[in-house]
Amino acid sequence: MGSLAAALAGEWIRGTTQDAQGRPLEAPFGWVTSSATAIMEMSAASGLALVQDRPLQPKLASTFGTGEMLLAAMASGARKIIIGIGGSATNDGGLGVAVALGWRFFRADGSTFQPTLETVLAAVRMESPSHPLPEILVACDVDNPLLGPRGATRVYGPQKGVQDFAWFEERLAHLAQLTATATGADHQHQPGAGAAGGLGFGLMAFAGGKLTSGFELIAAQVGLAERIRQADLVFTGEGRLDDQSLQGKGPIGVAKLAKSLGKKVVGIAGSVTDAPGLRDYFDLLIAIKPADMPLP
Repeated sequence: MGSLAAALAGEWIRGTTQDAQGRPLEAPFGWVTSSATAIMEMSAASGLALVQDRPLQPKLASTFGTGEMLLAAMASGARKIIIGIGGSATNDGGLGVAVALGWRFFRADGSTFQPTLETVLAAVRMESPSHPLPEILVACDVDNPLLGPRGATRVYGPQKGVQDFAWFEERLAHLAQLTATATGADHQHQPGAGAAGGLGFGLMAFAGGKLTSGFELIAAQVGLAERIRQADLVFTGEGRLDDQSLQGKGPIGVAKLAKSLGKKVVGIAGSVTDAPGLRDYFDLLIAIKPADMPLP
């Protein structure tokens, strides 16, 4: 998102929010005055990197801070919000975003409450907030559904400390049922619903977000094809190149585009696995961290 903000001549704004474990922080997002567009990364508020200094607590981790970033952009007058999702510390299906945006949750006795993952099963009904939301484009480069063997919990949960898959699946399934009843739309099977701990689902269900390929969105805005055409050699990479990279992540998009233009491609990552087919996209893969070196 930083490259997109720069390409659109945006400025950076810092908003007060909180990380996935509820600690206050200042999270930046890009602001393009000419189009009243906010450009942000959910990881700036709810990212895994922000909570690496303490034990992971996936049952308590929330996207509430991401919801606060959305509210800050709306308070600035945003007509459009572009949000990249990935690198999350959360597996809450966007429940925290829903609470931040003002969705109301009701118990069986008709009383309202603000649910967490631990208490959401008590909700029997939910209602949308009355205030309108701007257009929200969600940059998402994976196609996982919300639930099941390829869903948010089983594929991405372990890196966030998730161990009890059934506990999370039960709560995300309940949240999906509540939103389908409230909105008349069932987003849990949509490609990308499982991205960022189910935030893909949450932004569709709670904010009317439209999921789009993050790579294609940014590539078009920054004129990536023309930049690659002018290059002799293309470098791309991420923290870890593995089988998840093949599920639509940015480096593979860069590599495919470069190959289509006849350019050689070097992939650089903290670690590189021997995932079948991964090396087909690159002329050279470099792991910058020796296998026996601790990550810190």
